[in-house]
Amino acid sequence: MVDHVYGELAADQAADLDVHLDTCHGCREEWERLRRDLARLDAWTAPLPPRSLRDRVLADLARRRAEAAERSLVASRPERVVAATLLGALAAGISLLLVSGVGSGALPPVGFGVVGAVWATFYAGALVLAGSRPFGAASRAALTGAGIAMILAAPLAIPRVVEVCARLVQGASGTMAFAVVVMVVAVGYTAGPLLIGGLAFRGPTTGGGLAEGVKRSALYALLVAPAVYIQCLSQPLDVTAVWMAGAILGAALAGPLSLHLRGRWAASPA
Repeated sequence: MVDHVYGELAADQAADLDVHLDTCHGCREEWERLRRDLARLDAWTAPLPPRSLRDRVLADLARRRAEAAERSLVASRPERVVAATLLGALAAGISLLLVSGVGSGALPPVGFGVVGAVWATFYAGALVLAGSRPFGAASRAALTGAGIAMILAAPLAIPRVVEVCARLVQGASGTMAFAVVVMVVAVGYTAGPLLIGGLAFRGPTTGGGLAEGVKRSALYALLVAPAVYIQCLSQPLDVTAVWMAGAILGAALAGPLSLHLRGRWAASPA
C-alpha cells in the first residue's frame, strides 16, 4: 500500500490492488487511513531546536575539536621534547646496564656509546609519540613491551637461551633442527613482552586495527633491536641471522595479535 501511495508499484500490481480495495472493506479502511497519515507526514515540518540547545551542541563540538587539536600538538611542545630526551637517555642507560656483559665483549666502548646514543633516540621518539593521538596507544604498548624485554634480558640472555636450544636438540650451529628450534624460540622470546604490553592498551575503537598493530610492531622492534644486537655479538653469524629473522617475525606478529587478543578479551562476557 505504501508503494502504491507513492506510485512505486508496477502498473499490473497497482491495478490488482485497486480491484482488491474495491471489494475488501477492511483493506479499504486501512488504505484511507494510510493515505491520511502519510499526507500529514509529508506536510509536517520538523521544528527548529531551541537556540539554547543549538548553542550548547556547537560549544561542545568546538570544545572537542580543541581537545583533539591539543592532543595532536602536545607531542611537539619543547618542554615535552626535552623531557622525553632526558627520559630516553635514562632508559637507554638502564637498558645498557641490564644487557651489559651479555655478549658485549666484542663491542668497544665507542661502540657502546654509539649504540647508547641511537637507543636513547629511539626511546625519546617513542616517549614523544606516546603523547600524540595517532601513536599514543602503540607507543605505550611498545615501551611497556620493551621494558619487560629488558628486565628479562639478564636472567634470560640470548646466548644462554641459544645454549639451551643446542642442548635441547643435542646439536650445534648449522644443523636444521637447531635452526628451527632457535627460530621458534626467537619468535616467542620477542613476541611475548609485546603481547603482555599490548594487552594493557587498547587500539582504535573503529577501524585501523591492522595499522595500529603495525605501529606497535615497528616501534617495539626499534626499541629492542639494540639489545638483540648487543647480545648476538658473541654468537656465530648463522645463529645471529636465524635469531634476527625469528625476532623480526615475532615482533611483526605480536602487534596485531595483541590487539586481536585484547579485543576478544574486552568482548568476552564478565
